[in-house]
Amino acid sequence: MKIVENTDEKLVLSSRPWFLAGFVWLGGLGLLGNGIFAWGEDMDTIGMRLFSCAIGLIFCWIAWRFMPFITVEFNRARGQMLHQSHRPVRPGWFKLDLDRIKRARLEANWGDTARMTRVVLEIEDDVVPLEYGYGSRDHDDVVDAINEWLTRPV
Repeated sequence: MKIVENTDEKLVLSSRPWFLAGFVWLGGLGLLGNGIFAWGEDMDTIGMRLFSCAIGLIFCWIAWRFMPFITVEFNRARGQMLHQSHRPVRPGWFKLDLDRIKRARLEANWGDTARMTRVVLEIEDDVVPLEYGYGSRDHDDVVDAINEWLTRPV
């Protein structure tokens, strides 16, 4: 996530995974097209064509489900935070009142060799993730900006 706008009235964050999402979408569509149109010499059996189509559909589903473009807008005039997932076919959104948000923090997921994080908002007894997956990029600047904006005197 990166900070797009930071004023007293609005804080806008954006996540646009162009490279990774584009790679997975193109790979999935390529495999799907390969299965449908049988490009290549070894695609003469129906089983190989169905396998290529299935793997292509799985790639496209992964890109659609886990790699949407995200826009998060904190708006003082409305008193709300709006989270939008920009996806082909079925975009999603949800709103959250600003007075319910306690603070922002990083949520970590530790693996064998790496620490993956994502930005979450703490509300009452729960957390609301602003990102769908964990990433290796450290988002301390985004968390600091959200917390500073939420506590900024107006």
